[in-house]
Amino acid sequence: FLYPEGLPLEFASTVTVHTEGGWHVGAGMARAPQSHGYTYGAASYHPFGNMPFFIGKFDIDSVHISNATVRFDDQQQNRKVELANVNLDSGEIANNVPSKVSLSADIKNSQPHVAVNVAVKTGFTFDMEQKHYVLKGLDAAINGALLDYTDVALKAAGDVDLQMASEQFALDGVTLSASAKQAGQTIDAKFDVPKLAVTHDKVSGGKISGDAKLVEGARTVTAQFTASSFDGTPQSFKVPDLTLNASIKDAAM
Repeated sequence: FLYPEGLPLEFASTVTVHTEGGWHVGAGMARAPQSHGYTYGAASYHPFGNMPFFIGKFDIDSVHISNATVRFDDQQQNRKVELANVNLDSGEIANNVPSKVSLSADIKNSQPHVAVNVAVKTGFTFDMEQKHYVLKGLDAAINGALLDYTDVALKAAGDVDLQMASEQFALDGVTLSASAKQAGQTIDAKFDVPKLAVTHDKVSGGKISGDAKLVEGARTVTAQFTASSFDGTPQSFKVPDLTLNASIKDAAM
C-alpha cells in the first residue's frame, strides 16, 4: 500500500488481503499469519506514517498474482469497495528496461455504483531519472455497470509516449470507443487518432476521425467528423479541412 509520508489514517477502516499461505507483507509490516488472509484495521493510525516513499534504483524480475481479493470498508463514507479475481502478470520491472504487463480484476463499489471488469495488456518502459514513460501496444477494456449506465463497454488501444522533462507527448495508432445503455437510450462512440505529437513549441497530427450514435426508441441520431492532418504550436494551430455530418431518423414519422 502506498501512503503519503507523515500523514495518519484519519478514518476507521478495514483492509483485507487474501493471499496464498506463507506470504507475508514487507516494508516493515509484521509477518502475516499463515492463514489465507491478513486483516489490517486502524483508526487514526498507520504503521507507514513515518516511512518515506522508496525512490531509488530497483529491479524486479517479475510479478505474478492469481485470483486475489481485496476488500475495503469505508465506514466514514458508508461505502464498500471490492477488488476480486485480481490477476497480474508482469515481466521485468526496472528503470529503462522494456517490459510488459497484463492485469484483470472485477471491481465493485457500493456508492457510487460500480460493477465492472477491467482488463489491461501493454508493453511499457519507464525512465524515472528522465521522467520518460512509454506504453506500447496498449489494449485496455472496461465492461459492466457504471453509475446509471448498464452494458458499459470502454476500450482503448495504441501507443503512448510521455516525456515530462522535455514537455513532449505523442500518440500513435490510438483508438477509443465507448458504448452504454441508460433509461432506454443506447450510446455508441468511437474516436481514432493515428498520429499526434505535442512538444513545448510544436503540435502536429494525422487525420483524426470519430463517430457517435444515439438510439432512443424509434429515433436514431448519428454524427461523424473527420479532421485532416495539421500542425502548428500549442497556442495556435490550423486544421485545413474539418468535416462534420449529422443526421436524425425517426421511424415513427
